Amino acid sequence: MKTVNALCAPSTFKDSCIKSLGSAAQNESATPQDYVQIGIQMVLQEILKASNLTDAFVSKANSTKYVERTNMAIQTCKDLYNLAVDRLEGSIKKVNDPKMYKDKGIVWNVRLWLTDVVTFATSCVDEFDEAEAPELQNKMQDAVVNATELTVSMLDIITIFNEALADLGLSPDASKLVELSTTVNATSKVVVTSSRRLLGMAVDGEGYPTWLSRSDRKLLGAKNMNKKKGVGKGKGKKKGKKGKGKKKAGAAVAGAAAAGAAAGAAAVIQPGMKPNAVVAQDGSGQFKTISDAVRAHPGKNAQGRYVIYVKAGIYREDVLIGKEHTNVFMYGDGPTKTVITGDKCFAKGIQTSKTAPFSVEGIGFFAKDMGFQNTAGPTGHQAVALRVNALEAVFHNCWFDGFQDTLYVQGGSQFFRDCQIAGTVDFIFGNGATIIQNSRILAKKCDPNQMNLVTAQGGVAVNEPTGIVIQGCEILPDKDLFPLRFELKTYLGRPWKMYAKTVFMESLMGDLIQPIGYEPWAGNANINTAFYGEYANRGPGANTAMRAKWKNVRVLNKADAQRYSAGVFLAGAPWVKAVGVPLNLLVA
Repeated sequence: MKTVNALCAPSTFKDSCIKSLGSAAQNESATPQDYVQIGIQMVLQEILKASNLTDAFVSKANSTKYVERTNMAIQTCKDLYNLAVDRLEGSIKKVNDPKMYKDKGIVWNVRLWLTDVVTFATSCVDEFDEAEAPELQNKMQDAVVNATELTVSMLDIITIFNEALADLGLSPDASKLVELSTTVNATSKVVVTSSRRLLGMAVDGEGYPTWLSRSDRKLLGAKNMNKKKGVGKGKGKKKGKKGKGKKKAGAAVAGAAAAGAAAGAAAVIQPGMKPNAVVAQDGSGQFKTISDAVRAHPGKNAQGRYVIYVKAGIYREDVLIGKEHTNVFMYGDGPTKTVITGDKCFAKGIQTSKTAPFSVEGIGFFAKDMGFQNTAGPTGHQAVALRVNALEAVFHNCWFDGFQDTLYVQGGSQFFRDCQIAGTVDFIFGNGATIIQNSRILAKKCDPNQMNLVTAQGGVAVNEPTGIVIQGCEILPDKDLFPLRFELKTYLGRPWKMYAKTVFMESLMGDLIQPIGYEPWAGNANINTAFYGEYANRGPGANTAMRAKWKNVRVLNKADAQRYSAGVFLAGAPWVKAVGVPLNLLVA
């Protein structure tokens, strides 16, 4: 039990951790990795039990007149648990890998996968309307308590001890972890929140990740000095770029609104990259609907990229890139020409996650030159344009247009570049590991009894590697909000869940942003645990002097900000580089 006590000591749910792992403590030869693996296997069993419970709910639904939204919630839970099982099985394999604590990428992935398990379990509970199905919501909550607590404990153990081992130069064997436990117990708060290390990634005194070679440091240093590729910097006289020089926010907004459909050219297919499927509403392709093209994906037999070209058109359909649809590259004729649209919304009795006309669950999805839209309007309440919980998803030159809940980064990892995201309430929300670079973020005209909130991050555990990072972007009003921007208030965000984490870096903030910056979720919920960071932003809305005086609302220095760069926050984002999308690995 000594090893179990040492492992569980710094975890959020210490008692349940010890109770769960205690059954395996009789094996004196077990290593910390063995205990973590056992813990994850226990979580897997709990998730399978919860999944079986949804089957019972389905049977009951056949004889009970639940409202349609409740039936949807039951099916959504089943789908989310299936995804959680995949994440857990992948984690078990990686935890058993001898390279686990020597490869920062493996550690980062396992932490993200475990975070997804917690996210999916809590998302399932959120899907039930408390007023419509309180009994089912409570039963589902009870069904996942053990699973979520033990998952968080495994996440804590991997994060904290990996940090401590790296800092002290120790190998992950049981005896050294036992010796280390007292130190970690006394300083676990420091280990978790160290400004020099985060998410299993080390940064040096200059703020660079330690894995960068000397030549790469010189190259990056030269780029930063020349500011040729600095995120959020003015682009001189080049047309169509984000930088607006010294123009006032109002002028920038007017230009942005007028520019409209002129953004972005169609994707250029490289020689040899022939589409596997062409979609055209006029019959000039193999398929008339995107869904039919996706269904033609070979699934497990797929080799390399599955390329879908979607010709210009307004596609009114519900598209799902399922978990079996891996490595899909989908491109259109431009974000205002190839548009997937819908108008499903909560006000029509549809649960939030089912309102999206386009959803992505398959790993390695890449979209370029496409638009995603929900036209439900401000009175429709929750109405998602795109939902994504896929791992390693990339969106380049895409537009996301809606009102409340436009972009749902539910889980997984995503990178957005040169995109436009428009909405009103919580219009970028969820708990993915998400970076949005060099994009235009537009607040729209909300209802008079509403307020605009750019983000609503959903972190539920302190050691999650997730969050929303907005870097090198413009945050401005659209043309309809512009004359009303001082009457209809706009905030940078509010904390949806207890450990919400959101960072704004090197971005232009227009004068629509309220000086206080952030709003509580309900009353004072989550204001003492949520994290909001700002670094090197500019514009009238970037003044931090009057920001909310919450515990973790901070102005970051460069070393702190570097922790939220793609090089660190997304563990180098090799999957972004692999598809040829430009990215800034570090802050300028």
